[in-house]
Parts: sequence; C-alpha cells; structure tokens
Amino acid sequence: FILVKSAPGKDKAVEGEVSKVKGVKETHPVTGPYDLVAIVEVSELKEIGNLVREKIRVIDGVIETLTLICVSC
Repeated sequence: FILVKSAPGKDKAVEGEVSKVKGVKETHPVTGPYDLVAIVEVSELKEIGNLVREKIRVIDGVIETLTLICVSC
C-alpha cells in the first residue's frame, strides 16, 4: 500500500494520475493525514522503491508518500 498526501485542491488530479501508474491496481480516497491509498502489486520488493520515487512522487501535487508492506496478503 502507498499512502499519498496531496497539495490542497489537488486530491482528484493526484488520484487520477496515480491510478494510471503501472503497478497500481486500485486507488481510494481516505480521511486522515493522507488523502489517498494506492494498492500496488509488483513482482519484486525492490520495484516498490522505484515505483514510488520515479512514478508517484514526481506527480504534480504529491507532497508526501508512506509505503506500507503487507506481510500477510
């Protein structure tokens, strides 16, 4: 799971762009300190870092991300 914090007023645009990223299976707006949860699927753990750094954090309006690794999915 990738939690994404968006700039004010950018929530919907950020969700739209994140949902287009290869490896992102679902996106859901959430309440709390983050605005969006993205459910991602990769074949190797090391791919998550690249996906976050090179595909998600570069999206206009993304302020912060937090990566959560599911241990019993």
